[in-house]
Amino acid sequence: MNRFSGAASTTMDSHVGISFPQQRKPSFQPIQPQIRPPFMTAGSFEDEPPLLEELGINTPVILRKTLNLLNPMIVNADLHEDADLAGRYGSLDLYRCVSFVGYCLLPMVIFSALQLFLPRSGLAVLVIACLAVIWCTRACCTLLIMSSPHAEEQRSLIGYACALIYTTFSLLIIF
Repeated sequence: MNRFSGAASTTMDSHVGISFPQQRKPSFQPIQPQIRPPFMTAGSFEDEPPLLEELGINTPVILRKTLNLLNPMIVNADLHEDADLAGRYGSLDLYRCVSFVGYCLLPMVIFSALQLFLPRSGLAVLVIACLAVIWCTRACCTLLIMSSPHAEEQRSLIGYACALIYTTFSLLIIF
């Protein structure tokens, strides 16, 4: 019998004529991420509008409204025709009132800043608090009456409600 026959020969024959590679190289190449500068990407930030413009916040109008309320003698209600809090629902009177009350809090914010430098218990704090309440009440009352055509005869009622709101804020600032 042949030395390569039988069971022993099959194991030996299985290795005859077969060449095993020393190292197998992968058939695919790993993908290298391409690093691009931010200005070269498809959705770059340079093409985007500024955030305030995208949200619909008009800072020059807000500045004009704020400066308008800082003048205690003349209040221009035409600037406050669109209520900021109302957004697209500009016809809702509740939101317009809340917007007016919010804008007219500016003198109270000034009082709050001044109160930090004044002694806690003194006549000066009470006088400034009264002036801030009168200033806020007058500005808010004027805006509310000018925005509603039939509110002139309700001036004292509107003024009373505004004075209560701003007096509450002044008491929170004082104490």
